[in-house]
Amino acid sequence: MANEGKPPSWGEWLFALIALLLTSGAGLQLIFDVDDIYRGNPRVQLIYATVDLVAIGLLFKRWSRVKSIGRASPLLGCLVVYAIASSVWSWAPEVSLRRGVALLGTTLVALYLAATFERRQIVVLLGTAFAGLIISSLIVGALVPDIGVQFDQWSQGWRGLYVHKNGLGRAAAFSMIVWLVLLYDGRFPLSRIAVVMSILSLWALVMSQSVGAFVVTLCLFGAWGVYRAREVPPLLKVATLSVLIPAVLVGISVGGQNFDRLVLLLGRDVTLTGRVTLWSTLTSDLVAQPLIGYGYSGFWLGESSPASAVWSAVGWKPPHAHNGFIDVALDLGAIGLLLLLLLLWRPIRSTVKSLVAGNELESFFSLGVFVFTIGSNLVESSIVSPNNLYWMILSCEVLWRNSENPVPLPVQGA
Repeated sequence: MANEGKPPSWGEWLFALIALLLTSGAGLQLIFDVDDIYRGNPRVQLIYATVDLVAIGLLFKRWSRVKSIGRASPLLGCLVVYAIASSVWSWAPEVSLRRGVALLGTTLVALYLAATFERRQIVVLLGTAFAGLIISSLIVGALVPDIGVQFDQWSQGWRGLYVHKNGLGRAAAFSMIVWLVLLYDGRFPLSRIAVVMSILSLWALVMSQSVGAFVVTLCLFGAWGVYRAREVPPLLKVATLSVLIPAVLVGISVGGQNFDRLVLLLGRDVTLTGRVTLWSTLTSDLVAQPLIGYGYSGFWLGESSPASAVWSAVGWKPPHAHNGFIDVALDLGAIGLLLLLLLLWRPIRSTVKSLVAGNELESFFSLGVFVFTIGSNLVESSIVSPNNLYWMILSCEVLWRNSENPVPLPVQGA
């Protein structure tokens, strides 16, 4: 994707890397109290506000490109504006307004990145960021278990530099997407590093014991298999499918009949560590505010918030719904959820068409981002979140996909 004007300077490369690292969420519990991060620590807010303001200032350097790429994705702006507007009817107006403005800032950073860098350049930046995060997390987990290993009544596993082990699991899964793309990128000269980082990312995933991240990773490798299947001879495709399809059907049948044993084998219970009970309990709250919700980030706010009744019913205190789409529905109602689904539909359709047309690694990275987003948000909640790396990259991908001039990444030997 060609940029208008000059290529990004070294200062812009450094700023982009810092923005990716800060929004990853890693390392914050080493500096600030974990509870403060969720409640709104002024020092954390100042850090993110500084990143947002710098990005806004840099937007003007490439204003014509910013306008062009921004106009191609009006639904992204509508969703962010709607989140801010929800402060009017929110259960906690000040929180909704503050978090909505933070969401706007994160989305503007994504707009700056999409307008300034090519997709391949962002992949290289992500590889650099995740290399530092994964290696540091493995070191902390091995050498400083009091910080890097999570022990509680619900789960155990390495968390590294993250607040929760699921944070490390998601980072490891996304890191594998990035390094797999770089491994097959003919212009990336350090293929051995890509192999090593793929292995280290898999190690971090295993040590995190995050079942949700593991399932997402399986889906990502399935997507990679579909992508690479284009190179398989037709006869071998037929033979493989003739074995694979019956095996999958048998697996689904056996798994359904032995679901309780399967989840126990994975170290979980049949309620997926209380998630199923939580989701069923939240249905009454969704029905109570079906169209416009409780306001952006206005539900999970402590003992006096609407979440208190849910906590009493389930017997524990989840900080979110453990499902990003349910959280969007709680915050912004059916209107907000519909805006999100419509926002995702067009770029996903574009990605599938590009894959069919054979547009190389660019399409696989896009597919990986969307599979990761949907899969991870079925058991966790990171979509439409301020100061969040995965929302930032999803926004970049939406902006790129909806713009008019995508440029494919080359494959090795092409």
